[in-house]
Amino acid sequence: MNRCIDCNSLMTKDEVICNECGSHIPTTKRDAAGMFASLVTLAFWISLAFMIAAAFMPNGPKLSVCFLITGALSFLMRTMNDRDQSVRKR
Repeated sequence: MNRCIDCNSLMTKDEVICNECGSHIPTTKRDAAGMFASLVTLAFWISLAFMIAAAFMPNGPKLSVCFLITGALSFLMRTMNDRDQSVRKR
């Protein structure tokens, strides 16, 4: 038996909508947006590693370019995670 996130009522494993409060329960299935969010998170961590390495490599990528890419991926990662959280609450 599962419990509803919003009202804490008991639910079966097959129920997707709570009978008490009507909220949608998130499924464990990953959709395309979830896969994209995982890829963006991975790209963020890789770009962060490149940015740290760029500070010590004279012939490597420029630090300013790495900083801009890491910042853009950070913004995109947070947007995707916020979107994922808002979908789970519905």
